[in-house]
Amino acid sequence: DGSAAVGWRRYFDSHGRAMVFAEFSDAAKAAGFPGDAAEIWVELVGTSLEQVLHTEKVLDEDSLRLIRSFGEWCKKTCGGLLETFDLLDSSKEASPISYSSFVRGLRALGMFSAPDLPAELTSEATFKTLVLPLLDPWKTEAILPEAMAFFELDPRLRRRLVRQAE
Repeated sequence: DGSAAVGWRRYFDSHGRAMVFAEFSDAAKAAGFPGDAAEIWVELVGTSLEQVLHTEKVLDEDSLRLIRSFGEWCKKTCGGLLETFDLLDSSKEASPISYSSFVRGLRALGMFSAPDLPAELTSEATFKTLVLPLLDPWKTEAILPEAMAFFELDPRLRRRLVRQAE
């Protein structure tokens, strides 16, 4: 997709929790990285293989701004990330939501006209291009509840969201 954030989400942060070096190394191989994963690891977290790597240490500031802004909007408007999903899930069964239903629900909740959001989040077209791939980096065209946890950058809260969504 050309986005470092989507690549990170697809190969490195698919499980919604911090990763240890072994996971990082395996993900780098799966992503086709030809270099030494240990060198990159040291650049990101330091020399200890006991450290863990969190999303906010890796992504660029523009991607983090979108992630933070969408997460904060969900919390402010709906009470939380999973609460937003629940409001958008018309089946009420925590089943996958199609892209069109997800965007239609956000429109009904007023996200695309909300003040104080980055321009990328006030345009449906840009949201579809930049945010939907973060929710569904595998291009299944369906959003699962656990995908919402990616937009929680606090590792402790993120772990809790992943457990709740499962």
